[in-house]
Amino acid sequence: MKFAGKFSFLSETPSGKRETILAIREEQRGYEGEIISSHGGCEIMKNVVVTDDSFSCSAMVGPCFQTISIKAVGDGKFEGNIKVVKDDGSVDELVAEDVKFSPKKLRALILYATMTKNTEKIAKAMEESFKHYKWETKLFRMTMKKSDWDGQQDELYFDDYDVICLGSPIVAGYPLTVVNKVFSLGAGGELEKNVQKQVDGGGGFKMTADTMKGDASHFDENGPKPPEGPGGPQGGPPPKEFGAWWRRRNCPYPGGPSGDNYQPLGVVFTTYGGGFFGSNESRATLAALKLFLELNNVTVIGQFACCGKEFGPAGLKEGEKPRLMGPGEIADPIIYDTEDGKITSSYFFHGQPWEHPNDRDVLKAKALICDIVEDMFMTYDGKRAQVCSTYESIS
Repeated sequence: MKFAGKFSFLSETPSGKRETILAIREEQRGYEGEIISSHGGCEIMKNVVVTDDSFSCSAMVGPCFQTISIKAVGDGKFEGNIKVVKDDGSVDELVAEDVKFSPKKLRALILYATMTKNTEKIAKAMEESFKHYKWETKLFRMTMKKSDWDGQQDELYFDDYDVICLGSPIVAGYPLTVVNKVFSLGAGGELEKNVQKQVDGGGGFKMTADTMKGDASHFDENGPKPPEGPGGPQGGPPPKEFGAWWRRRNCPYPGGPSGDNYQPLGVVFTTYGGGFFGSNESRATLAALKLFLELNNVTVIGQFACCGKEFGPAGLKEGEKPRLMGPGEIADPIIYDTEDGKITSSYFFHGQPWEHPNDRDVLKAKALICDIVEDMFMTYDGKRAQVCSTYESIS
């Protein structure tokens, strides 16, 4: 039997019957996943043992070490038991009640910010490609309105997806403010001020709840703190004032010695104005978006950028001339003949900037996602392929 998917069941606890979920993936090295408790705790599975009709794993769930065993008993039915080892060494044997199983489905989360709907057009093109392959897809526009985030947290955990896409337009060479706010550890805010204050005072910076502030205050000098929340210190993180928590379980410190958190694949994308010096304008934004995902244990393998209609110097309508800063007049644009008709040339890097993202841009975005899905997920054994290449479309 293939055990990749989600098992859910009820079991007795000191506070009554509570739900537990086993989120199981089948990777190249075998089965792995997390145990997710109803109060928000999330722990990596250990001691995984699989037979033809049974699955078992262990983890610290709350204050106790638990071993959970599930056995298939035919016709889509399962039975299970939980062995709970308490601090005093005593052992409780519990029954996993109402065991339900849902096979794993491939899922993509597309997060994007937009101003003129250029980036949204690319986000929806990517969504179309995922849906072509029967993936479940969550498309979410990030805004500065708290109400837009209300009720969305359960759909925004990276742990639940196979691919994460993150996109933003470019303003002054960088992603939109909302993207920086919900992903940055605090650059430009209290963190930056506190680092400078301590450096100027001759001391070294220490990562504490007081110095980090805001979204990053769940770290201290020893790394991530156990998140506070419903169910006590072992529960899930508290609701954020703005944005979302991207992982159920605190990621190991980025770049640190531990990297046992599940790493979905990532794609970053942007649209830019078409003026200035062309596609190189996208490089800094793509790099920032890539870093934001990597800080949340996402393996970024795809980058996409294309021109978009803008309101700046290149924001012309067909037939318009750009204004000069001094006297004189600029020449009329050359008209070129093609098999599909006449094309008006552009005064800026991209031809016809008033039409972007055009059909060709949309096809490029769709093709990039198609390549990733077919290469990485449509494998002979059904397991995600090992990452050995990247996918880039920057034009």
